[in-house]
Amino acid sequence: MALQGTPYVILLIATAIVSAASALYVYSRHRIPGNRTMVLTALAGAAWLVGYALELASVDIPSKIFWNQIQYVGIVIVIATWLVFTFQYTGREKWLTRRTLILLSIDPILTLLLVFTNEAHGLIWGPPMLDIEGPFLTLVRPHGAGFWIHATYSYALLLTTAFLLAQMLVRSRHLYRRQARLLLFATSLPILGSALMIFGINPLRYLDLAPLSFTAASLMLTWSLFRLRVGDIVPVARDAVVESMSDGVIVLDEQNRIVDLNGVARLLAGHAASEAIGQSVGQIWPDWLDLIERHGEENGIGEQVALGEGRERRVYDLRVSPIVDWVGRITSRVIVLRDVTERREAEEGQRKALAAREKALAEALQATRALRESEEKYRFHFENVTDVMYSVGPDFKILDISPSVERVLGYKPEELIGRPFQDLNVVAADYLEAAASDTMRVLAGERVDSSLYGFIAKDGTDRIGEVSGAPLIRDGQVVAVISVARDVTERVRAEEALKESEERAQQQSRLAAVGQLAAGIAHDFNNIIATIIVYAQLLSKAADLSIKDRERLAVISQQAKRAGNLIEQILDFSRRSMLERQPLDLLPLLKELTQLLDRTLPESIQVALVHEPDEYIVHADPTRLQQVMMNLVINARDAMSKGGELCIRLDQIQVQPGETPPLPEMEVGEWVQVTVSDTGVGIPPDVLPHIYEPFFTTKAPGQGSGLGLAQVYGIVRQHEGYIDVASEVGHGTAFTFYLPALPIPQVEPLMLEVAEPVQGRGETLLLVEDDLAALIALRDTLETLNYKVLTACDGQAAMEVFERHADDIALVVSDLVMPKMGGRELVRELKKTTPYLKAVAVTGYALVDDKQELKQDGIQEVVRKPFEVSDLAEIIRQVLGAE
Repeated sequence: MALQGTPYVILLIATAIVSAASALYVYSRHRIPGNRTMVLTALAGAAWLVGYALELASVDIPSKIFWNQIQYVGIVIVIATWLVFTFQYTGREKWLTRRTLILLSIDPILTLLLVFTNEAHGLIWGPPMLDIEGPFLTLVRPHGAGFWIHATYSYALLLTTAFLLAQMLVRSRHLYRRQARLLLFATSLPILGSALMIFGINPLRYLDLAPLSFTAASLMLTWSLFRLRVGDIVPVARDAVVESMSDGVIVLDEQNRIVDLNGVARLLAGHAASEAIGQSVGQIWPDWLDLIERHGEENGIGEQVALGEGRERRVYDLRVSPIVDWVGRITSRVIVLRDVTERREAEEGQRKALAAREKALAEALQATRALRESEEKYRFHFENVTDVMYSVGPDFKILDISPSVERVLGYKPEELIGRPFQDLNVVAADYLEAAASDTMRVLAGERVDSSLYGFIAKDGTDRIGEVSGAPLIRDGQVVAVISVARDVTERVRAEEALKESEERAQQQSRLAAVGQLAAGIAHDFNNIIATIIVYAQLLSKAADLSIKDRERLAVISQQAKRAGNLIEQILDFSRRSMLERQPLDLLPLLKELTQLLDRTLPESIQVALVHEPDEYIVHADPTRLQQVMMNLVINARDAMSKGGELCIRLDQIQVQPGETPPLPEMEVGEWVQVTVSDTGVGIPPDVLPHIYEPFFTTKAPGQGSGLGLAQVYGIVRQHEGYIDVASEVGHGTAFTFYLPALPIPQVEPLMLEVAEPVQGRGETLLLVEDDLAALIALRDTLETLNYKVLTACDGQAAMEVFERHADDIALVVSDLVMPKMGGRELVRELKKTTPYLKAVAVTGYALVDDKQELKQDGIQEVVRKPFEVSDLAEIIRQVLGAE
């Protein structure tokens, strides 16, 4: 198909793209009425423009006729959907019945059929011709009867649309009148554009203005969505709802200027709508600006404000609600004013009435005559008050008590009247002394305000009351104590829960600090431990060692490994990961621990392990649980300097649905319970809240770091467990922790396997280590494995050694972190001259680099300190390529 170039084609294509983009924007506004109709209108207009552009670009009659027919798909849709959108926007959705939509679609469908079959009947156009007089070739065709029928139908729909919008323009108010005016103007554009073409008075003779006018109207509608929020509130719905509200409603724009207000708000403003709209809210109500700034981004939050003076003064509940667009930006705010004057007056009346009741009660108790005169009124208030009111005589007997005591504590008044409150199981034992002291103070003429007492209800539940008391004076003498008790149980428990939550958050933060601090020094400790393990294993290979010496070396190696595991545990704790968990029966673990304690603890401390003949299976890291138990046992030992009993108890518990668990955080299921108790000095109550805090200790300087219980807490929580403590000064302490139980019938016992190290074949290795003790230990180890070893203390020294022995060196074994040049940099430099060089890294740090990245640098394997000699030998042999 041949095409002719003309700037009009570019203009039409660009306009079609803009129209399609506007359809996407409108589609994002899901909440507005007529959303889909507007999208369809914009897309149909874009199709019309594209068809017209391709018609102009074509140079032959068949192509022009084809694209002219394609245009009619957009033409018939635009005309119909424009009217449908007007129905939706003006609140006439009920007109859009299935019958109406079918009637509206008859002409579009028939027109399209006639358009695409025009060559057979000529009802739409006559014979086509090419007009060559203009700047480009245009298609000229006389209009047939079908065309004029469709044109009449289209104008009828457009005029109906214009009529509906004009009607809304007359009836709407303020902001919506601007919307209607803009929509009416948009509707007039296609009417005018089509009329100019049909009646032959088009100023641009060779260019059809109809598609451009419809597209301009569609774009104007899209612009109105952005600027005037057309569709955000349907005007008819607004007039029906907002104007009929008894509350004042004010709409502000993003600059806090008034854009609309209902009748109630206009009365409050004292201005006509035309005067108020457009002004800043600060010009009418200056004090509101600060309130809007404070609450303008919160939904429905506000304060009470007073308007008017003197008798006209009214109190309003002012609430500000932001309105955001589809990307979350605040575009306007709605202020709702509700008159709460009567409610405020009623509340004030209630407060005054309560004060009057208290005054009447005091006066009634001051004199017998006043008591008789006001007995009926006093009894009414006394029997209907929600708090518990009561009077106590000098002998502490309850003289009278309000019926509300039955609702609060479950006792009937007659069960309590005439008896001393100390003899009743009503005041908790811990509060009896305070209650008696406060009663004596009031009998001496003082007042007691807001004292907290613990009470025991008839059903045994604990309650907390806030008690205020005043003296009843008669003839200058205090004859009784008048008290009011308010149930504040829920409030106090909520405050305690909040305080406990804050303390736990602080503890967790400090535990994290412990991990970060320990991680910084763990590398040096790992070097030391690695050296101890290596030499212990080398010495154990000597043939002239006695059995006792071998046992001692085994203990050294075992304890060094345990220390290494503890360092690894601290590193993992700082990252909250890397638990080496496995199904574990706690009973063998604790039996081994008990045997160790029997040998190591003073004879004055008796150790007992209490358990049932069961298995106590958990999913846990054995090393970390050993650390938990050792920390708890050491604390128990230190608390029993004069001897005592240390008991370790194992239990299995089941938390059933609806049952109260030992700790509130515990979920339904099976748990293994471990208790470590002692008969030592106990922990003072003021110390208990701080025992899990890092670095907190009550021991003398040098006798404790204050990290033991913090580590216990962290390890238990890492295992999804919980820990609790109970202590009494002078009687001892019991720590109990709970771990989720595993339903595993059997657990393989932990076996210590010592593999014979794989021997070398006389290869030459370059060993690079900055720690001298570790360097010597590793050198001796590798030599016993039948390797020739060259050594260097850092990366630069290793470069020099490698230059002298490059042909002999089969493998580089290097620490990763060293002064001057680290292991990664060393291997990268050596690989430049020896591409096939093999390397193994040895490090005591937590591995932060990805192993794949290390392999890309030329490091095939990484060995973590401390390590087994057999593990090191096997890795070196694998890297060197042993079968």
